[in-house]
Amino acid sequence: MILDQGKRVFVLVVAALSSFASPIRAQSPPREAPPVVAGCPEYRFNLLKVANHCARYAGRDSNCPAHQWAEPYALAKDSDLRKKSHAYLIIPTARVTGIEDSQILSKTYDNLWIDGWHSSHNLGQHTEWTGLAINSCYNRGEDQLHIHVSCVDPKLAKKLPTILDYPQFKTVNLKDHKYEATKVSGLTGDNNPFKVVEQRECANAGTDLSACMAKQSIAVIGPGDAEHDGHYYVLNNPYAGPHTRTGHAEELLDQNCSAR
Repeated sequence: MILDQGKRVFVLVVAALSSFASPIRAQSPPREAPPVVAGCPEYRFNLLKVANHCARYAGRDSNCPAHQWAEPYALAKDSDLRKKSHAYLIIPTARVTGIEDSQILSKTYDNLWIDGWHSSHNLGQHTEWTGLAINSCYNRGEDQLHIHVSCVDPKLAKKLPTILDYPQFKTVNLKDHKYEATKVSGLTGDNNPFKVVEQRECANAGTDLSACMAKQSIAVIGPGDAEHDGHYYVLNNPYAGPHTRTGHAEELLDQNCSAR
């Protein structure tokens, strides 16, 4: 076949670009392997499939509520309908093991908590108090990062107003466990609960940062108009060993919204 001059130039350009395409892709660094922390399981990641399903079918599947943010995570109904009839999960669509994964401190997930907060007000479950929680790696049921979104019993919330402004912390007794608590004006940037707890508990952990964060269990609690009031309560209950039921901040949520 004989090509005219214009077509010959076009074919040569395409061929040249194609020859560079594979090397460029090959140079892209692979995703860093999830951290391996002694005692932290890492094989249960059904929620990763759930997240990707709900990212695709948000608003079209009854288990995948629509959301207003375009971020690398999805919102899903908790599958335990008997114990958690008004509970939801916000889950990354990429592999993130949990609170011990260094990715949680990256810019990618800086809006995770505030987006979870906003979603709670669009689920038909809004009450006087809203709560979000993530468990330690030792007291979780899945090894894909997920934050629980639900209600909070107002009786529990009444114990919070004496909490001090960040960076000051106060110990409060809730559900027979001691929580270190502070009050922040937002949930992003330096006020991102992951960073607030990391600075409090793991600032001197060095190379053991993942092992230190693995023990933490964070809850964010606030009144329904927290954004207007300009404050949220960040609480942390570190894992203290087997059979203690510590490191399980999810216990602060009323996931049937029974008090509404």
